[in-house]
Amino acid sequence: MKMSDSLSLGEVVAADGGRVLRLEGTPSVVKIHGYEVEGQYSVIEHTLMPGVLVPPHVHEGYEHLTLVLRGEVGFRVATSDGTARQGDYVLMPRGVPHALWNGTEEPVTYAHVTTPGGFEGYFIEMAEMFKGDRPDPERLRALAARYTSRYVPEQVAEIEARYGVRAAT
Repeated sequence: MKMSDSLSLGEVVAADGGRVLRLEGTPSVVKIHGYEVEGQYSVIEHTLMPGVLVPPHVHEGYEHLTLVLRGEVGFRVATSDGTARQGDYVLMPRGVPHALWNGTEEPVTYAHVTTPGGFEGYFIEMAEMFKGDRPDPERLRALAARYTSRYVPEQVAEIEARYGVRAAT
């Protein structure tokens, strides 16, 4: 996919296209930047490695629609836990705590469609932070706050113990 100001009508984003990001436990690819679609949404594919928990967090300014592309992913939205398999969708509304984890032996791939667009910047900036030493947790919290997000640390230990996974950051 070319990096342009906008996508053309009917433009194909190739399966192997996009901007690759190196994130701890969740290698990711930005497939569609918000600026390419006038800020309406963004699409990022994440690969969640076995045993990894994306820690519980809340987005005040963004909603995710998660589509499982390969494998099986555990999730918590508010206080409900569940499992989504290939082809399943999970809605993660703004203002509601949510988490994802891979309790299987195989990598899981899922796509986040986020509205409005712009949240992909969070992952891009986080990938930059992880290029050197492990970033300071305070820097990660400040980054999340810039994207109207916050972590919910009080749920981490319980999810880790219940599902045998470990938080990515």
